[in-house]
Amino acid sequence: MTKLKERKLFVVLFLFAALMPEFTGWKREHFMRARLSAFVLRSKEVQERPIRISSKELYERKQKREKILLLDVREKNEFEEEHIPGALHFPKSQFDRKDPALMEILEKTPKDEMVVTYCGAGHRSGWVAISLRKMGFKHVWNLDGISFWKRYRFPLVTGVIVKGEEEPLRIGTEEVWYMYRSFTDVLFVDVRDVKEFEEGHIEGAVSIPLTELEGRLAEIPQDKDKVFYCSGTDGEGLCSSSLSAARILIHKGFPFGKIKVYEGGFGAWKSLGLPITLGDRGS
Repeated sequence: MTKLKERKLFVVLFLFAALMPEFTGWKREHFMRARLSAFVLRSKEVQERPIRISSKELYERKQKREKILLLDVREKNEFEEEHIPGALHFPKSQFDRKDPALMEILEKTPKDEMVVTYCGAGHRSGWVAISLRKMGFKHVWNLDGISFWKRYRFPLVTGVIVKGEEEPLRIGTEEVWYMYRSFTDVLFVDVRDVKEFEEGHIEGAVSIPLTELEGRLAEIPQDKDKVFYCSGTDGEGLCSSSLSAARILIHKGFPFGKIKVYEGGFGAWKSLGLPITLGDRGS
């Protein structure tokens, strides 16, 4: 669905809702459902899931010397610590910014070549895989993750452990929605005040207000992908509390690549009619 068609849909629904006050209960529910439908249609890649390839299958294909473009989408410190032999460093954070060096790699790659993306457990690389398919690459696979590769004791290139970058990765609603729908092991952390959390929060999120964060670090698993959010704005504005929370974790030594900030925050999520729930943080 084009942006023009999406805007026309919103206008029609808005006028219909405004001119039919007797359907007050109906109009809010269905207007928000329509906004969500338009959002998901516009973000077709969110509906898709990348084709998975297991570490065992990738290893077997590499042993047969099949031609594979293997892209490690993790950050520099993660790649330099260890990576799969033959992998190119293709950080998602730079891909999102359309870094010229990464775009040059893609321009030189035939669209029918086999491409395999990977990160720790397939979350970041899944998003890159979907994006590459959208760009016209026909055979894109997403590895189950270097954590599985290591489990089978397959070969690794190892180096020194280097300190991660200090700025957290910032992601938008489309990517957050993709992570929310596609994975059950992503931790959503609401850093707003408890009262705000009780009035409504992303379904499944945990409440750890920024003021309590440093005293509750033990509650946050280091090995899980984490998405921090606060109030945000409907216009995808910067959410300063969630950014501060993410920085604290990075400075405390949490893996940089597993920490993300949802810039749009609860405001953007709620405005699109995405899943929210009410209640105290103990429920």
